[in-house]
Amino acid sequence: MRSAHIDRLIELAKEDGLDGLDLDYENMHPENRDLFSAFVKETSEKLHGENMLLGAAVHAKRSDGGTGPEDWFGPKAQDWAEKMFDVREHDFMSLARGAKAEYRFVIKNHYKHQVHISSVRSSCGCTDPRLSARTLQPGETAFLVTEFNTIRFDGAHNATVTVTFDKPYQAEVRLQIKGFVRKDVVFSPGRIELGLVDEGATVEKKVVVTYAGRSDWKIVDIRSENSHFEVELN
Repeated sequence: MRSAHIDRLIELAKEDGLDGLDLDYENMHPENRDLFSAFVKETSEKLHGENMLLGAAVHAKRSDGGTGPEDWFGPKAQDWAEKMFDVREHDFMSLARGAKAEYRFVIKNHYKHQVHISSVRSSCGCTDPRLSARTLQPGETAFLVTEFNTIRFDGAHNATVTVTFDKPYQAEVRLQIKGFVRKDVVFSPGRIELGLVDEGATVEKKVVVTYAGRSDWKIVDIRSENSHFEVELN
């Protein structure tokens, strides 16, 4: 049964075009430690044989029980880290090919202790995560910028971004990213860099929108979220 379960997981990962699997089973009990270890080992061997990656969530705790902050059991060990994120998922919805697609997750240290992020990884090459800071003093805020690659990938894609903390306690938080990159709409260039602009000066840049579809398709509106930029169709 275990082998069949692993084979099905790998089959689903291939169908979705994923780079591998990120295992996150909740409510794991100490008596299942050996069984879970065997499951992870077999999954790892099969995935590596397919040139795929494996990540596994391990709940942060220093013993099998207890009520102190250093002995939290199971999922409770994740609570303090998850509370640092107001949002843990984002849907880019429909994106044009080549368009810039970024989303910033806010990480706020609400605690009296220094917090340190040891690593950040993505389960899919379609998403590139970047941290503005790894160490947060009490009350400080950092940003995890996730960029959805609309040049190398098209169609529907999902990614799990895993943020690993090692101070004040071990914990992991998973952020979910998804989006759909359209093949029929292409932005060129996908992003605009204005560079250093002198006060009072005007800088203009042009983006070419290419559409391969119905002849009656047209752009009916264009707007900027930033009041300092003006955009227009021509």
